[in-house]
Amino acid sequence: MTSGEAVSFIIIAICIVYWINKIIKQVKERRMESFRINNQVLKSFSPRSRKTQSCNEGKVDFRQEKILQYKEKKLSPKPNIMKPLKNLVIPSATTFLALDVETANQYRRSICQVGLAAFSDTELLDSWCSYIDPEEDFAHRNIAIHGIQPSMVSGSPTFTEIYPELCKLENYIMVQHSTFDSSAITKASEKHSLTNPNIIWVDSIKIAKKTWPNFESYKLNELSNRFGIKLQHHDAEEDAIAAGKVTLEAIVKSRTSIQEWAKKLN
Repeated sequence: MTSGEAVSFIIIAICIVYWINKIIKQVKERRMESFRINNQVLKSFSPRSRKTQSCNEGKVDFRQEKILQYKEKKLSPKPNIMKPLKNLVIPSATTFLALDVETANQYRRSICQVGLAAFSDTELLDSWCSYIDPEEDFAHRNIAIHGIQPSMVSGSPTFTEIYPELCKLENYIMVQHSTFDSSAITKASEKHSLTNPNIIWVDSIKIAKKTWPNFESYKLNELSNRFGIKLQHHDAEEDAIAAGKVTLEAIVKSRTSIQEWAKKLN
């Protein structure tokens, strides 16, 4: 190989290495950009995210598209047929109540819907439901769960306005599916410097686990399917009714009254 050929070979090799490095750099940059975008999306839906996101943005982004997709697949909440909690009158035949709440964001104090159902020893007697203005921003992740948006609670009572109705529930046995609902009432009361209502809470998950210890799941929707209970999940009124009906099934199966369950679990 002559010196001229050697020089030409070196120049060609340098050019090849240059273009290879340039292509590798472009691929890495594209991958990093893709990772950054995906990471932002995942953070927006993460339950550990501490940042409350406003849903009043003017443009439709990826998260809002997800919400729209959710609403197409799920039944939307029923704002026009709810019997509100205002001027609540509990039927005299009531032996226990069931309550469920939905929240606007990751903070349990941000109650945006309350559902309540009254039961006798054998059947559903009545039910109520009200949207609540949480006076806080809504998180996209929560909207994607229950479908409740800021416009739907506009003009609704605040927690302080609905609080006198909750005080009417004192000394009643109150079924909840998990302890989320009682802690939400507690946190909302603390937020507004109100005394936490003296309600006798009973967890229907604990009742179900003791009654049917071999079930694979005790999620409300799966228990409802098992017992043929119609449920529009994550609607507060529907969830309250379902939790009460699951409790009725357990009362019959275990031959244990709700009063006895309350003593056992408290």
